[in-house]
Amino acid sequence: MSFKLDNELSAVNTILGAIGQAPITQLEYENPEISFIHNLLQECNVDVQAEGWQFNTEYRVFFAPDSDGFIFLPKHTLRASLSQSRLIKNNGFNVTIRQNKLYDLTGHTFDFSNWEAQKQEEYKYTTEKGVNLDIVTLVEFEHLPAVVQRYITYRAAERAATQLVTNAELMQMIKMQTEYLRQSLIAFEADQSDANFMGYQDMQTYHTFNSFLPLMR
Repeated sequence: MSFKLDNELSAVNTILGAIGQAPITQLEYENPEISFIHNLLQECNVDVQAEGWQFNTEYRVFFAPDSDGFIFLPKHTLRASLSQSRLIKNNGFNVTIRQNKLYDLTGHTFDFSNWEAQKQEEYKYTTEKGVNLDIVTLVEFEHLPAVVQRYITYRAAERAATQLVTNAELMQMIKMQTEYLRQSLIAFEADQSDANFMGYQDMQTYHTFNSFLPLMR
C-alpha cells in the first residue's frame, strides 16, 4: 500500500473522530457541523502558514512594477517584506500588502516606479526597476508536508472540541497531541531549514565587524 498525504476530507474525519463523531464520505457543506469544522480547518491552515516556515517562504523574489508603478502580489501571498541587506538603500523603508498590492508605508504610496533592485538570473545579476521581497505563500492543504498537515488538523480539532464538546478530559488529550505535533513541526523546520544559532540563511556568511556599519545607523 502506498502512503498518501491527508486531504481536506480525511482531515475533517480526523477532527470528527477526535471529538467523538462518526466519519463522513464527502464534504457536505449543507450540514452545519461539517461546514463549521471545515471552516475551522481552513482558518487554522491560514493561521499556521502565516507564521512563515521553510516550506512556504521564499527569499529575494524579484517583482517589477507595472506601467503605473504598482507591484501586484500573487493571490495567495500571506506576508511580504523587503529583502534586507546592510549595503542597500531600502533598509530605511517599510512595506505591507494592501489591495493585493505592495504599499510603501514610509513614502505612503503604491508607486514603486523609482525603485531599483538586483535581479538574479542564473549566476548573473542586473539592476532593474523593481524590488526584492521575502514572501510567505499559502500552500494548498493537500500539498503540505505530512507533519504540517497533522499539526493543522489537530489545531482545528482543539478548536472544535472547545466549541462543540463539553468534555474537559477529551479537550486535554487533544491539547497534549497538538503540543506534541507542534514540537514535531519545530524539529522538522529546524532540520529542513538547516537552522543555526546565528539565525543566518543558507549561502550567507557572518561578518563579525565592518567599521562603516555604525555610521549607517
